[in-house]
Amino acid sequence: MSNLLLQVIIASMVGTALFLMILAIRPITMKLFSKTWHYYMGLVPVFFLLGGGVLANIPVGLIGQTIYGIHTGFVVPYINTAAACATTQIWYGTATTTQGNMHLANLGLPAYELYLNSLQPGWLRGLSGLEYAAGLNMLAFIWAAGAVLFVAVNVRRYLAYRHNLLHSSRSCYLAESPISVVISPKATTPMIIGFIKPIIVLPDMDFSRCQLNMILAHELVHFKRKDTWLKLVILIANAAHWFNPAAYF
Repeated sequence: MSNLLLQVIIASMVGTALFLMILAIRPITMKLFSKTWHYYMGLVPVFFLLGGGVLANIPVGLIGQTIYGIHTGFVVPYINTAAACATTQIWYGTATTTQGNMHLANLGLPAYELYLNSLQPGWLRGLSGLEYAAGLNMLAFIWAAGAVLFVAVNVRRYLAYRHNLLHSSRSCYLAESPISVVISPKATTPMIIGFIKPIIVLPDMDFSRCQLNMILAHELVHFKRKDTWLKLVILIANAAHWFNPAAYF
């Protein structure tokens, strides 16, 4: 769990950096590229927030383990000895080599903790390996609880909003629409809702035929691009990075 948390933190940093970079150059790109280009570029930070760095051959997990030396809740630093081309793995109180016949004495707990403290930031030094791992596991638990709570709150809000929106709605037949259309007095703007069976919701207003055609064309673009599913993916990314203010943008 702690391993996952460290990967999420690094993915959050990478996604935020990309988001800020895209935001910074937006005044320039708005003059050079189309809105479609900006639409898809806006998804790049989301891709990395969801761990896309691994799919893009950026070893986010490896970076996290190298920086923090964490593996399954315990510290496992990797020491590269370039001259001997050997890698030494130091486990809890024990040292062995993966290549050659070089023998290392048992480091023991004091030496292990000394090495561990040298890897930690200043404010963490003095903690034992078990205390360090326990602290990370506690943070991982808080992160997981926050993610679950975020999803639960948003799902509850969505279901309540959907019920309120459709409770007093009435069907509206439009031959041009491949999906159901309803008119709701609770709607303030046209929208499309739903995943498996999406519905176009129109406010209870008098639209001209020209306006209705434009509204319908707009909402069907959302339908064809599966934007409701995309919003769900973004919600998942937001839930995983609920601690990051940038994820809310």
